[in-house]
Amino acid sequence: MRPLSRQETGRLSARTVAIPDPGDLLGHIPQPDVVAWVQHGAGLAGWGEAVRVSLPAGEDRFTAGEKWLRSVFDAADIDDQVGLRGSGPIAFGSFTFDASSDESVLIVPRIVLGRDGRGQAWLTIVGRGDDPISRGDDPPRPPRWGG
Repeated sequence: MRPLSRQETGRLSARTVAIPDPGDLLGHIPQPDVVAWVQHGAGLAGWGEAVRVSLPAGEDRFTAGEKWLRSVFDAADIDDQVGLRGSGPIAFGSFTFDASSDESVLIVPRIVLGRDGRGQAWLTIVGRGDDPISRGDDPPRPPRWGG
């Protein structure tokens, strides 16, 4: 029996490369649907969706989210050429306050622009299946932003 390909298993592939410091992260977002965490100019901004999960209600929704995310990232092919906190594939989460609500969600963005506030910046692109990043084509390039 042959092993399943990344496309057949839905495994993620992520590549992170250093880029020139873009300055204001939020000023470079190419679309309105974005998830971000930015403080004093440092942080992460992501857009697109590589994968998303809606978590069932319950007291264990945080643990369920952690287990799901660990299984996704443990199975992923990751090429993180930066190695800083926040580089590589990440997830943004929104968890309900009420344990009986079904609205908790984790999203792994397709593209993440990161900046550490000391002049180091990176770009992560996450793909699935036959996305170009998962085939190991050209390295990711920053989106075209004004300037």
